[in-house]
Amino acid sequence: MIILKNILFYLFFVLSLVLHELAHAFMAYKKGDHSNQIKKRLTLNPLVHMDIWGSALLPLMFILSNSGFIVGWAKPVIVNANALKNPLKDIALISICGPITNLVLAIICFLALKTLFIINGINLFVLELLYLFILLNIILFVFNMLPIPPLDGSKIIFFVLPNKYKKPYMKYGPYLMIPIFILILTGMGNPLLMSFSKLINILL
Repeated sequence: MIILKNILFYLFFVLSLVLHELAHAFMAYKKGDHSNQIKKRLTLNPLVHMDIWGSALLPLMFILSNSGFIVGWAKPVIVNANALKNPLKDIALISICGPITNLVLAIICFLALKTLFIINGINLFVLELLYLFILLNIILFVFNMLPIPPLDGSKIIFFVLPNKYKKPYMKYGPYLMIPIFILILTGMGNPLLMSFSKLINILL
């Protein structure tokens, strides 16, 4: 049962990454980037979006080790800014589509879980999987919305940031990722995960 749960959780993880990147590609296409690079990403085929290290080896290592958290990423969608009518605004919009997709996935699964609770038609295994999928997508939403380059949140900040701060922000901003990884790897970020878990419990 544990093996099956790990396999399904990994498949949910990949699905979350794929839909996240697909949302980026779809909005980029709608905003005028019709390059082959974008057209290739307009698919649900996970092999197109997956990064061998970030989407396979690393997350599987975390799942199999029962570490309690997961780290991973997909291939980033590269947007041709020159093809966009309003590059800064459009890139901010393209960027936010990925995290919003994860939030929508979390909401859909939460509503499904809530419905199953109401009709008393859920078993422990399904409950745990849906719960993990909700938590996973909330974490992906929050993490990707952090205003740290190259995360999606940084593109939104970049759009509203005064011009004189844009260059130093993109140059020094990525260093803010170091304390984030320290929090993850040392377990110091676990209280935040627990707060998300408690929020789900309260809403249920």
